[in-house]
Amino acid sequence: MKTIILFIITLAFILSGNLYSQNISSIKENIENNGYKTKEYICTYKSKTDAKTIFRYNPLGRIIERTFYLKENTSNWIPIQKHTYEYNTEGKISNIMLTKWNQSSKEWESKSLYLIHLYSEGQVIVHQIEKDTNTNRLITQR
Repeated sequence: MKTIILFIITLAFILSGNLYSQNISSIKENIENNGYKTKEYICTYKSKTDAKTIFRYNPLGRIIERTFYLKENTSNWIPIQKHTYEYNTEGKISNIMLTKWNQSSKEWESKSLYLIHLYSEGQVIVHQIEKDTNTNRLITQR
């Protein structure tokens, strides 16, 4: 009998600890007139910085962008990184572009990491390259 009571007390203690550390999430969804959809997930934590992730989907339901934010103070969300997804004509992912936020210049980095997906005979080959995405410069050839 003492073992059962001790087990119940231990179980209640473990469950109450898990409930206390659990994060509370809120989800917002918006569908635009052109069929694009945006989903926003906000996770609040007791022991670390709050986080927000915004997903953007095309009219076919495929993800085209994911942006991750951390909360700076009570009202400011700071972008950390963003993923942009591109698809081939068969609807498979062809490129994933990872761009990080530059905190000092308050804009997205000019260099991005590209993951290029190549499909051949049922296999996926992924190449990783770094690409300069700065559109302010124009390269011409004489």
